[in-house]
Amino acid sequence: MEIVDGIRHIIDNGAKWWALPADFPPWETVYGFFCRWNRDGGVTHIRGRLRRRIRTGKGRCPHPVTLIVDSQSVKGASTVGRNSRGYDAAKKINGRKRLITVDTLGLPVMITVTAADIQDRDAARDVFWRLRLTQPQTTQVWAAHGCAGDLVDWARERLWLSLRIVSRPKGTKGFVVLPRRWKAERTIGCA
Repeated sequence: MEIVDGIRHIIDNGAKWWALPADFPPWETVYGFFCRWNRDGGVTHIRGRLRRRIRTGKGRCPHPVTLIVDSQSVKGASTVGRNSRGYDAAKKINGRKRLITVDTLGLPVMITVTAADIQDRDAARDVFWRLRLTQPQTTQVWAAHGCAGDLVDWARERLWLSLRIVSRPKGTKGFVVLPRRWKAERTIGCA
């Protein structure tokens, strides 16, 4: 239990592994368990079980059939290698892009990190393919305008997913809460 508490402390506080307080087991031990569990799929399994428990506790089906995908470009630190980052011209950010997939409660289902210069529709194609493999019950995905175009037809024809595009209302400026997408944006804001 102390190992799990140590991992939760790092995740909750965003601290470096070596800064784990002395109340916990040695940081190398906690980090070693985390790496092993992550590599073996244990972290994904635990996240899925927690999501199912929360969903059933709220009277929802344990496996979501509708998901929401959104992205955010974030500035890359100086320690981020050039081969894993890019320049997002639309956001004027040199760094990485994270695509987050959440259920209708805003609970994370899948998180993908790419270079910021990868277009949303290109990264989403890989995400939708992986979703079909890992979340076969999913029938509908809500996404931003960056996923519009031929990706809608591709998702329907190849993956049997109904891809719904949520666009900003015409003439709006600044931040606008968009139906459905705000669940993913809220989750991104907490990351």
